[in-house]
Amino acid sequence: MGIPEIMGMAEMAGRSLQGPIEMGNIDASLLASVDLSHLPPNTETLLLPHTHSSYSPFSVFFHPNTNTPSTPLNTFLLSRISTAKSSITIYTPNLTYTPLINALFEALSRGINVRITVSKKLMILEQIVTAGTVTEWEIWKMRRRYRKLRTRLRKKTEDLETGNTRVGNLDIIYFDPANVLVNDGNDANERSEGAVHVAAGLESIGKESRPVKLHLKMTIIDGEITVLGSGNMDRASWVTSQELGVAIFSEQVSRSLGEVAKTVYG
Repeated sequence: MGIPEIMGMAEMAGRSLQGPIEMGNIDASLLASVDLSHLPPNTETLLLPHTHSSYSPFSVFFHPNTNTPSTPLNTFLLSRISTAKSSITIYTPNLTYTPLINALFEALSRGINVRITVSKKLMILEQIVTAGTVTEWEIWKMRRRYRKLRTRLRKKTEDLETGNTRVGNLDIIYFDPANVLVNDGNDANERSEGAVHVAAGLESIGKESRPVKLHLKMTIIDGEITVLGSGNMDRASWVTSQELGVAIFSEQVSRSLGEVAKTVYG
């Protein structure tokens, strides 16, 4: 799949900007607001399928994190996380898969900055049934684990033979719909100081279309590679569900999509 095909998908989604934006289509509208017309047609992309696997309720509680399926989507994400050079940015509704979390902490221990934006209290029952845990609990454990990692590496730096061991920054943000910038009829110049000026396409997102939950699934590696698709960072998406992703190798796409997502979701 090349950029022309992706642009065609964005143009279809962009038609909704001419009228009211449906709540269920908010992510498509955000993507359509990003102008890809200046990208070279040979911009590299990679299709990343993830096949369905059988679900066993017993494995959720007794073997929840063994044998990560070696699908193109899983393999690509873990590989790029393990070789990241500077930063990893993730937008996901849920975060419950331990092998992924472990990979993120390995990156942090190498000095890679990790930024995660997630929803709160979303599909609680589904998370418990498919993962035996919930995002809020995993986030709490991640923050505690990060504090311990910083303490451990700080002690190592006191050893001259170790050298300057730096731990990356971990920022975890819960999406808050109250912080979403929407068009309230006022001129952009009247916005409070420090407000982000969103892309022109986003100006049509009114109060009635304010996103109330984060449903975007996007990972940006080193500001160079963007992975979009249907897969969450939860156990269901990594182990049992059928998902589909696409990787776009473009700094411009990573920058543009990152700015839009940060403006709307934090």
